[in-house]
Amino acid sequence: MSQICAVCSAPAEKKCSACESVFYCNAGHQKKDWKRHKKVCPAYKVEENDIFGRFLVATRNIKCGSIVITEEPIAIGPNRVSLPVCLGCHTELDESFHKCGECGFPLCSQKCEKVKVIL
Repeated sequence: MSQICAVCSAPAEKKCSACESVFYCNAGHQKKDWKRHKKVCPAYKVEENDIFGRFLVATRNIKCGSIVITEEPIAIGPNRVSLPVCLGCHTELDESFHKCGECGFPLCSQKCEKVKVIL
């Protein structure tokens, strides 16, 4: 089934090799449209195999330091510039806090180290 060229609306067989969702009737029209299409065409595609599972593969050269994908975080933790908080009683701690003997996390005292936390 023939698609429609993004430039001239003629029947088109060629498609963007990266996103495979935009069609062109010839290579000249694809090249002509690239400046516009590059802004919306992802620089990656999702692939999957039995060894690595799902992963991203670049579909074109990407400049070092470019942001390729952004997502909202699954969870948000404490502000990293805030003072540490006791994980037993949630009291703000200063620089001289007690470290948990098992994990090293900040606590206000050995008393809070013995508190059972239910998650």
